[in-house]
Amino acid sequence: MSIGFLCARRARGVLIFAAFGSLGLQCCIAAPNQGPRPKLAPGSYVSGGIGEQGQQDMRVTSDLYNLRLTFAEVGTGAYVAGATVVVDPVGQGTRYGPFVDCGPLFNLVVQPGAYRVTATQAGVTLTRIFRVGKTATLGTFYWPSETDRGSRSIGEP
Repeated sequence: MSIGFLCARRARGVLIFAAFGSLGLQCCIAAPNQGPRPKLAPGSYVSGGIGEQGQQDMRVTSDLYNLRLTFAEVGTGAYVAGATVVVDPVGQGTRYGPFVDCGPLFNLVVQPGAYRVTATQAGVTLTRIFRVGKTATLGTFYWPSETDRGSRSIGEP
């Protein structure tokens, strides 16, 4: 089964995972610090992190993912949401995405290898290369603030 989307929510101290895939909805419930953590298939992802509760929800499940991205503004570090993300292997491998309306935190499970990650937000596209292993690889994409983008003339870098 290939899992297309994973969402995690906390309800009364219990973590609930819902995975939507080709075989329909699957759920598993994991109480904090009890039992083994689920192992997610490559392509499984979660996106969110808006507000304190959203950030806490993302932290609870972050250890399940080996590519963890943050989207922010240059200078202020303010979180940015609404990005479209595509993860392409450098060489042979599986393409992941496009994932739409992502951020400010985006976590993905990929096979170990090198990946070209392209993220587009508000018409500005950024690309970075990441080498991902079995342990977590962290990365942050920084976009110019809306004020900076609006103050430039067409043709200016």
